[in-house]
Amino acid sequence: MRLHPFPCLVIATASLLGACSTNSSAPENNAGNIRVAVSPSRHSVIAALFASSEIPLSVHPSCIGASPNPEAVTIGDYVSGALAKLNNGGTETHNHVSAFIPVESPEDTWDVSVTMGQSTKEQQWRRIVQFSIRKSDYTIEPTSYRCTSEGTLN
Repeated sequence: MRLHPFPCLVIATASLLGACSTNSSAPENNAGNIRVAVSPSRHSVIAALFASSEIPLSVHPSCIGASPNPEAVTIGDYVSGALAKLNNGGTETHNHVSAFIPVESPEDTWDVSVTMGQSTKEQQWRRIVQFSIRKSDYTIEPTSYRCTSEGTLN
């Protein structure tokens, strides 16, 4: 899949990622306690991802080893590593962060995703976190996290 070049996106993440774990021991998966206040929007999906920062990468095989940082043990480590690489380029660098919410979802959940990526003349990469939000109570399905890595972070 081809990345679309977007203008540089500067986001303030320091306060949102302040709680991200970099410890070598991962906490219990508490995703069942993460609630989205309203029907999913781009804002609420990204906020839910930040609230998921302590979820261990062991939540799903696709997340284990997905981070180029071998010391990453949580979703927060995975996301903060990708965000830290944004803007590491010159004037021909295009960064993007986006959230996807399906327009229609016949299931009992919304399957949402957040994509972080960068494209330059020489390379392009994306890191994607997907998860499901229950329509009944707006909580994240605890075992629904999936991670995708495309391209190489330099």
